[in-house]
Amino acid sequence: MIFKHSNCEIASTPDIGYAIPSSRVMFMHGVAEYCYQYYNRFNCKHLSKEEMYLLAYNHDIGYLINDMGHADASSALLSFNPLFKDLALCHDDTPMQACIELHKRPDTLPRELLLLWSAVYQVGEFNEQAGKVIGYDAKLLELKKHYGGKSREYLNAVETIRYLKEVSLDDALRG
Repeated sequence: MIFKHSNCEIASTPDIGYAIPSSRVMFMHGVAEYCYQYYNRFNCKHLSKEEMYLLAYNHDIGYLINDMGHADASSALLSFNPLFKDLALCHDDTPMQACIELHKRPDTLPRELLLLWSAVYQVGEFNEQAGKVIGYDAKLLELKKHYGGKSREYLNAVETIRYLKEVSLDDALRG
């Protein structure tokens, strides 16, 4: 079987890559737990709380196949559900990139994407912080240290966190 999505084609084989590092799995678990805990505050309309947990836990599943193109790979692997596919594809995008990808205005982005971004940018990814809620500021420091202050990962995080702070429903979620 072959999964296809935009420029990503993935052959399904018994050996599809490397195991996801334990810190990444802890991060994915932390993102899922965050989404489950804060689901009601984000007024999600398209996914149930349990579906949101499943999506959040698997948002980085594409690392099994392609480290650099993991968002496309995740989207392809989650394509059994159209909203999972779209949200997995956009989880590394900035709000403006997601608007273009999903053909939406900034004020109509799915609340589920806002929740996923909130989790991704508040849960630690590396070392002893992996899987723990550390807040936006500590996450930015973590990304800057790991990827560099001029990296796409860091700059996308800065833009997305700025957007989340502007649209957030609850000051407690602002890190």
